[in-house]
Amino acid sequence: MLEFWDRLKARGKIYKGNHVGFYSSSEEAFVPKNEVLFDYGKKKHVHIKSGTIVEVQEEVNYLFKLREWNEELKRVWGGPHPIAITERFRPQVLAELKDIPEVSLAQS
Repeated sequence: MLEFWDRLKARGKIYKGNHVGFYSSSEEAFVPKNEVLFDYGKKKHVHIKSGTIVEVQEEVNYLFKLREWNEELKRVWGGPHPIAITERFRPQVLAELKDIPEVSLAQS
């Protein structure tokens, strides 16, 4: 895995950058902005699926340039024999793919 990581990094496909988003401490995860609403009663942003309070957080992380792979992923996942994706989630993934320019990665 480390060799794969190093190859992607050497080719500029993975780079260090800032990831900014809504973070749920109780879920220990960033949540998509389309799943966050402002609760005027609580005067806080809330994750609509779990009801947990989220806060804007910024962290330095590695980012993967997903945008460069969109067409290839659409071809692989949209074809008659999709790879590494279940039929249940395929429509949602294909619809949201165009809105995700980068993916934040953690190296451990």
